Amino acid sequence: MRPDFSTVEALNAWSPGSLAELFGISIVSIEEGRLTSELVIR
Repeated sequence: MRPDFSTVEALNAWSPGSLAELFGISIVSIEEGRLTSELVIR
């Protein structure tokens, strides 16, 4: 079963917190063919 990556919320909720915790990456928007994220430097 493929994860639902159609919304920002779904993408950020997938594998809870791993992108944010491990890499400091937060997905901010999803457009046709483009995924926008921000890198949080701690």
